[in-house]
Amino acid sequence: MFVESVKTPGIAHLSYLIGSDGEACVIDPQLDTQHYLTLAGKHECRITTIIETHRNEDFISGAVALANLGDDIIVYPAHGAGSVCGSGMAEREFTTIGIEKRQNPGYQCTSKKAFIERKLKENHYIAPYFSKMEQSNVTGMDTPLPPVACQKLAQDAQSAWQKSAERPGVLIDVRSHAQFRDCHYPGSLNLPGGLLSAYGGWFLDYSTPIALVADSHQQATESSEQLWRMGYQQISGYLTMVPKPDTIEAYHRQHVNAVTADKVDERIRAPRANWQLLDVRKQEEVENNEFDQAKHIYLGYLPEMCHQLDKSRHYTLACGSGKRATVAASYLLAQGFENVDVFIGSMQAWQSYQQGA
Repeated sequence: MFVESVKTPGIAHLSYLIGSDGEACVIDPQLDTQHYLTLAGKHECRITTIIETHRNEDFISGAVALANLGDDIIVYPAHGAGSVCGSGMAEREFTTIGIEKRQNPGYQCTSKKAFIERKLKENHYIAPYFSKMEQSNVTGMDTPLPPVACQKLAQDAQSAWQKSAERPGVLIDVRSHAQFRDCHYPGSLNLPGGLLSAYGGWFLDYSTPIALVADSHQQATESSEQLWRMGYQQISGYLTMVPKPDTIEAYHRQHVNAVTADKVDERIRAPRANWQLLDVRKQEEVENNEFDQAKHIYLGYLPEMCHQLDKSRHYTLACGSGKRATVAASYLLAQGFENVDVFIGSMQAWQSYQQGA
């Protein structure tokens, strides 16, 4: 670590450059910013932080001039694509001011008023578990990830978890959507990969035990770690085998039907009284590309709004690609809806179909 002081002649002003491991901070800079850039270069550091300790009245601060380091300034955000704390984020894990100026829609606003109006039109989804996270982060939690986050369920406990009527908690299937649709334990909820952290907080509560259906110990461990970070720490264990159905009745209970764009188009053109296309995408997605005749319920709102749905009706679930639609189908099936299928490819498939029609 190093500390360099810079004195401005005539006004007895002192500023400081403090740095370590390639990064430096300037405290109370003057307008002669080249001093700091030269010193940072001498120490092979990049100025990443500027601090003003008070409002100076005897000289003009150099903070703005020093911070204005051009469009090539690198920005490292705290959240990335898929974060539940925002939407429409790019896949890149870092960016530059120049890239954001060219591509960020917020930068296209021509006035403060336009920017405010844009922000007011945004629709933000606040998952129920956020309040738990806020409370935990205020009071603090001393529950670090354990060395073994999840173990295979004991033999005598497996039977109860496999049967929906005897199940002591929520069974989450973290296998792929295709595997779940092909064969699953009745009453289980399909939340693989990033969807577990994105939507688990809408469907789970903190008082109910959780068990997982996974392809492997590693997959179960990774999913358990995701849940643990969100505060869901009553994880009983995992199962790896889903037995194939041995009767037609069992097949229907363990299988989710999938339909293609042509079938959905046929249903839209000649709708039956008991059929409904159910779109579970976010509001902004629906506004950009709407499904004709679809009822819209955001996936995260299903637990509180599924009472609005008629269990005697036939629902086809749709989203952007079919992934969230499978999650929605798994939830409705667990709630006793019997006639449910998934629009494979959903909006992506629908657009391709319409272009080829």
